[in-house]
Amino acid sequence: MNVGINALNADLYVQMPLIKETLGVQLSGRKSYTQWARTPTFNQLAEKVFQNTNFDDFNDQNKFEYQDYSAKLNYKPNSKT
Repeated sequence: MNVGINALNADLYVQMPLIKETLGVQLSGRKSYTQWARTPTFNQLAEKVFQNTNFDDFNDQNKFEYQDYSAKLNYKPNSKT
């Protein structure tokens, strides 16, 4: 299992066997937390993205939010595969 956090999002990765050396699963996900906390990194990215636009009230009406999740099933039918 791995858990991480950076200036824009938090993430989680889990790999676990279901049947020893035959079947396993990997799960991962990440989610931004910029809707709750505006970090200096977020502010710098926002300035760069919108540097040539006319958004006067960026901090009040625009939000960057993202999330993604994935799952992977690993199957090894025999020792030669």
